[in-house]
Amino acid sequence: PPPPPPPPAPAPSQRQLAKLSEELSRTGRVKKKEKEKKKKFGKREKAEYATIEADVAELEAAAAKAEAELQEVIASRKRLPQMQQLALVNAAAAARRAADDKMDRYLELEEMLELAEERGA
Repeated sequence: PPPPPPPPAPAPSQRQLAKLSEELSRTGRVKKKEKEKKKKFGKREKAEYATIEADVAELEAAAAKAEAELQEVIASRKRLPQMQQLALVNAAAAARRAADDKMDRYLELEEMLELAEERGA
């Protein structure tokens, strides 16, 4: 017969649970403080903000094109070699990720601009 299974690990004690929850709340507070830290909206950010909308539009178009190519291959029932299929999927994912990252940066710059305007007003 097979050996008996190992005994289950003991459940964490109340003290361990309290320590873990305190540690989690402490790290959450640290992250909030880092987020709340004043961010400067300087020349570099202004220059980036001036061109970021065009960049986002360009990346969105590239992502849509890559996704359309992928869908076209899927719908055509034409079997591509696996490496080509993988390359198409990776290209579509990378294009979408780049567009999403640039959009996140755009939103971050928007928030920084709003905060700078509030401080200036």
